[in-house]
Formats: sequence, C-alpha cells, structure tokens
Amino acid sequence: MPGINGKHLAERIADKRPGINTIFMSGYTDDAIAQHGVLEEGLVLVNKPIKGEVLAGKIREVIDGQLHMTRVIPKDPDINGLKILLVDDNEDIRSLVQVYIKNYNCMIDIAENGGIAVGKFKSGKYDIVLMDMQMPVMDGLTAVTKMRTWENENGLAETIIIAMTGNSDNEAIEECLNAGYTGHLAKPIKKDQLINTLISNSSPIPVTQCDTEKVHEEKILAHVHPDLKDLIPEYLEERQNDIGRIQEAIKTKDYETVIIVGHTLKGSGGGFGFDPITEIGMHIETAAKEEDYDDIEKWNNKLSDYLENVEIVYE
Repeated sequence: MPGINGKHLAERIADKRPGINTIFMSGYTDDAIAQHGVLEEGLVLVNKPIKGEVLAGKIREVIDGQLHMTRVIPKDPDINGLKILLVDDNEDIRSLVQVYIKNYNCMIDIAENGGIAVGKFKSGKYDIVLMDMQMPVMDGLTAVTKMRTWENENGLAETIIIAMTGNSDNEAIEECLNAGYTGHLAKPIKKDQLINTLISNSSPIPVTQCDTEKVHEEKILAHVHPDLKDLIPEYLEERQNDIGRIQEAIKTKDYETVIIVGHTLKGSGGGFGFDPITEIGMHIETAAKEEDYDDIEKWNNKLSDYLENVEIVYE
C-alpha cells in the first residue's frame, strides 16, 4: 500500500492491541513475499483475488489459533473438467502435478519443452497452461510470446498461462507478467498452492471475447454469490468511476495513479465474481508501468464495454 506496507501497519496495530491477529492479503505468492521479509513464518496470507471459501477457512484458522502458512483447499474445488497443458522438462515435476490433481477429473496434456508446447497450443484448446520458465529447445518466455502472438493473429481470447518457476522475486514475477503470463506459481510446487491457483483461474469469462462487434449483441453473465448482493451496486459504480480516473490520469501522464487503479481492479474483480475485471486490471497495471498510453486506453475501453454489458446472476 502507499505510505506504509502491511507488515509495518500490523506492527503498529499490535503495539496498541497486543495479541490481535492479522490476515495479510496480496496478489503475490506467500513464498515471494516471505523471501522479501514482508511476511514472516507463522503469519497468515490470503491470495487475491479473494475467494470466499478460502477467506473463511483462513479466518477459522486464526480464530482456532492455528496460525500457519498452509492454504485451505475447499472440500469440493470447482476445477473438475479443466483441460490443462502441463509444460515442464522435469519428469518429476510433471508426475507430481498429475498426482496432485488426479482426483479432480482434469484432463492433462503433456509437453516436455516450449517448442512442443507451442505446437500443442496451436492445435488444441486449453483452459489453463502450466508452464516452466527454464527448458531446453525453447524456454517459457519464448513459448508464451509465441502463444500470445498466435492468439492475437487469429483473434482468439487469451488463454490463462501460469508460470512455474523457483525464482519468485518481484523482478522475476514482473518479467513473467510482461512476457504474457497470466500469473505465477512458485516452485517447489505444493498441492494446496497448485489447487488454489487452479481454483482462482477456473471458469473465467475471457475479456477478449467482449470485442466491439459482439459486446452490444448479447449480455455477459457474471455469477455472483448472493451474500454480495448489497455490495455489488456500489462496487460497480466505483469501477465506472475508475474509468474516468484513468482517462484523467493519462491526459497528464499520471501513470502512478493508473497503476494504483489497475492494481485495485486486479485484486478485487475475481473476488466479487467479475473475473474479467481482474484480467483487465492486470493489463492496465502492466501498461501503466510501461507508460504505454495506447494500451492503457485500449483496456480502459474494454472495462467500459464490460461494465456496460455485464448481467449479474446471483447464485
């Protein structure tokens, strides 16, 4: 957060309220944050976008005094039927991932390097790609660039592509996102981290399907939990205001404001049931960091189109 980070704020609160418990929230992995000294062992982290069942489990842990770093996996994760392309040159990693998700009825296709992965990606349709960064023949950064180029050339929606790497510092994560990865999964891969990554990225509504030719022809359904019904009007009104904030900020090249707005969108959208808002926020934040005026404007227009055509289903 601007001004003071979460760790320092928690320390100040603890000085005034000794013994109070804290749950940290972040869009980065717990491993990456811990390595930079922001999160210490024994404290609890919830990953953004926040999912209700994960948050509830964390709160339960805190109340029960079970302060540990293990994420809570919902009893029945909504990942059944996902078609996954698993890309890694390490046979042990491939076997591990397959064992972790063998009971979730996912369909897994295997590629041993980026070159094979690009070929499979072009000939098949996948819900999620889990791809290593460092591989022989073709590395992950080259492969994801080729995948995104192919999607753009064929007018296809962006597939969710998760980077799997042991290098989890902020610079490495930023490199992944800038190259075209949707997110990041730290190695060594733990089952709870893998399952929660799949949960967070399952059943998205691809933003790029909401192009200007189709967006006015049909509504885009957003499935929202009934408990959020009272919050949704204000949340969507704030997102409309964000469009104006971004427009004003780019006029004066105030990229810092755009970064903050994009980060807010990225961290909140999926938690409210609006997965495209999370994706749009990620692109806006990245474009603002690169001071790419045209890209910011493009994704801000996509946000406007989405908000204009989204139809909420409470279930």
